[in-house]
Amino acid sequence: MFNPHYLAFALIAVVIFTMYMSVLHLIFYTSKLRTRLKNSASAGYSSDNAEDIPPLFAQLCEWCLAKFKIPTTGQKELAMWLSRAGLESPYAVTYYLFFNRLAQPVILLCGVFILFSMISDADGMGMLMYLIIMLCFVLIGIRGAKLYVENLRQKRLVKLVDSFPEMLDLLLVCIESGLGLDAALNRVCKELRAMHPVVVSELDRMRLELTMLNDRTQALQNLAERLDIVNFRTLVAALIQTEKFGTSLVDTLRVLSEEQRLTRLYAAEQKAARIPVLITIPLIIFIMPAFIMIIIGPPFIKVMSQGGLFGNSVISSTKR
Repeated sequence: MFNPHYLAFALIAVVIFTMYMSVLHLIFYTSKLRTRLKNSASAGYSSDNAEDIPPLFAQLCEWCLAKFKIPTTGQKELAMWLSRAGLESPYAVTYYLFFNRLAQPVILLCGVFILFSMISDADGMGMLMYLIIMLCFVLIGIRGAKLYVENLRQKRLVKLVDSFPEMLDLLLVCIESGLGLDAALNRVCKELRAMHPVVVSELDRMRLELTMLNDRTQALQNLAERLDIVNFRTLVAALIQTEKFGTSLVDTLRVLSEEQRLTRLYAAEQKAARIPVLITIPLIIFIMPAFIMIIIGPPFIKVMSQGGLFGNSVISSTKR
């Protein structure tokens, strides 16, 4: 006998698998043409007139968005927001709009279908399972794409903040040794590429902009706008001040490095001060019951062995 639940589960599996493969395609895909252009550019050949061919999934997303009259051009703020999450693909805006405007309503409808057509046929643990699946589909259908991008952005923010002090100290050492700013950035990228690839990718992009753009100040400001982190904004402000007024770059970086050391020290002190408060919860949950059992256990066992709290009084009253 055919069970409609199997068909629903198969459709759900197909939707989840499609979304998973699409996200992997969005993050890790690099076209063969772009790889050849990058290799030719590194070898010294010009690739200004070549254009990258959009992948098949990007063409499909653009066709669907065009059918529903959803514009993909002119989304500068959205593109900046996606780049802060590490999604710097030229088709990132197209993918995000496709999942946000078209795929999420379909997932939401799947959740509503599960709620109204399946939960009435189940009971007990089956109802609980359907309810959990429905809530997951509703959550993904309402804020799935935004939650995914925000999660990537938070993870990337933590990596950038953690790698900033080491990058600044190494940059200071390179400047003090007599290297210029461009050569120092090149050395920092070479040394930190294996340990901190996220910050190195941003520094590489800034180095290219410093080389290609006529306005070096604009290249530095682009780094601050892309990352939107206080530490990098401070560094960019110091570098711009050095570029404009000719102040000592070594002294500026030394002051910033000392401030970063103090900031890390204060952060460590704050974490140490929070330890007693954080220990209180496991102390109450796990240790206090053991102490209570140790203190109250022997008297309780002794009383129960003698017939309970009212055992002697009941026995004496019956004898009378």
